[in-house]
Amino acid sequence: MGLFATGVTVVSARVPATGEVRGMTANGFMSVSLDPPLVLVSIRREAHLHSIVEQAGNYGVSLLGERLEREARRFAGMSVAAHEPDPVFDQHAGVPVLRGALGWVVAAVVDAHHAGDHTLFIGEIRELESGHPSQRPLGFYRSSFAEVTVLPHRGPIPIEPWDHPLTELWG
Repeated sequence: MGLFATGVTVVSARVPATGEVRGMTANGFMSVSLDPPLVLVSIRREAHLHSIVEQAGNYGVSLLGERLEREARRFAGMSVAAHEPDPVFDQHAGVPVLRGALGWVVAAVVDAHHAGDHTLFIGEIRELESGHPSQRPLGFYRSSFAEVTVLPHRGPIPIEPWDHPLTELWG
């Protein structure tokens, strides 16, 4: 699976009992539906954040650009220099998201599905915004953070109409 390049996110939530912010680096994030607007995060059931998301009933997803690689490493449990400043979170609808991200999503959990050692938390989008889209996105490839080169915009990709009952699956 390391050959599938992905983006990098930090999934965050507030501990209901204490108000503390907790987060984890994740690449298991995707859009699920446009109507209603749904997203999905995949969280290992043994991860500390798992029970926090269950209790809070919501989560934030910060889409990371290359300038936030340090935060990606920190929330993945990798060592960072002791003198590094703590990450800064902004609050939207009471949910923390990383300041300086390419964009962010705040979602309320509407469903959860156990899948192996993970839970797929489906969330309905409550708020979203592009933050700093001029940054290059941070990627993850072959177990390493990767630079993503954005190709020049060449216009929309033409897609021929397909008269088939499965059209909705890819449209």
